[in-house]
Amino acid sequence: MFAISSNGSNEYLFGVHEGHLNDKAAHVATLYGCRLVRYVDPRTGERRGMFATPNESAQENEKKQRAVLATVEAMGGFDALRMRYEEFMNLRA
Repeated sequence: MFAISSNGSNEYLFGVHEGHLNDKAAHVATLYGCRLVRYVDPRTGERRGMFATPNESAQENEKKQRAVLATVEAMGGFDALRMRYEEFMNLRA
């Protein structure tokens, strides 16, 4: 989807979604050398997320993206992996 550079690191971000995904999705990301990013918009409080991986060649980035998103889809997609309210509250505790 896109690459972003901040604080000297350069990451490839993909799979942007509404809400936060659960720990199963985070585990899927690690299987492919990626991580799950959970973000809360400070102005609106909206929860969003995406996957991130160190930016490599376009071919390697796309390979990881396809693998992660195919696995997420095989597990029922973003809706099936969306964090439930109770799980979210446990993160904040």
